[in-house]
Amino acid sequence: MASTAVEQALEVAILSRCSDKTLESALFLDESAPIQSFHAKTVVSRALGLIGRAANEDLVMIRNIRNLFAHSRIEVDFDAPEVVAACELITLPERLELETEGGPAPPIERYVRSCVEYVACLMSYETDPLGKKLGRFGSIVLDLKGSSPGQGG
Repeated sequence: MASTAVEQALEVAILSRCSDKTLESALFLDESAPIQSFHAKTVVSRALGLIGRAANEDLVMIRNIRNLFAHSRIEVDFDAPEVVAACELITLPERLELETEGGPAPPIERYVRSCVEYVACLMSYETDPLGKKLGRFGSIVLDLKGSSPGQGG
């Protein structure tokens, strides 16, 4: 569910850069829409400067984790070694210095908290298409590294 919210937030961010908002169906929903998949949305977001390299890599991990749950032929949970390993590759908790009292956050917390932060920042493009109001926090989350907002690093 968290990954679905991230995917929808990517759509909102991409649409924020479109001059014709009526193309939403043609871009994302139609049978031959060019930006249907989570992967395509991530690639386009990176190309448009909505996210930087580290955010892109995190979103690839979030998509991979989603796919592990969706397509596994065996029961998978956040304690499964492949899920733990993928969650450890999400860098946002370190970039935001998010840790629990006992050290690094458990895999499910890393995953969910990262999804929540990505959704919040990506959704901000809806009312701020150029990302001028993202601030330091949003720039860290989206990995815009001191570049002008909306011009990913």
